[in-house]
Amino acid sequence: MPRKSKDSKDNRANQLNPNNRLHSQNKGNQNNPNNNAYWQAKGYPKRPDDWKERSRG
Repeated sequence: MPRKSKDSKDNRANQLNPNNRLHSQNKGNQNNPNNNAYWQAKGYPKRPDDWKERSRG
């Protein structure tokens, strides 16, 4: 089994850190129906064309 580099360990720690800027941006994107990340978190491959109607209900 290959050893993980120090960089990969640091990257994982950054991903798990709730104070990390990228973590905050991703969380914000997942809460924004205008963003593809929102729809991907709900199981869609991308934002649907009728996203405005779907996000109202």
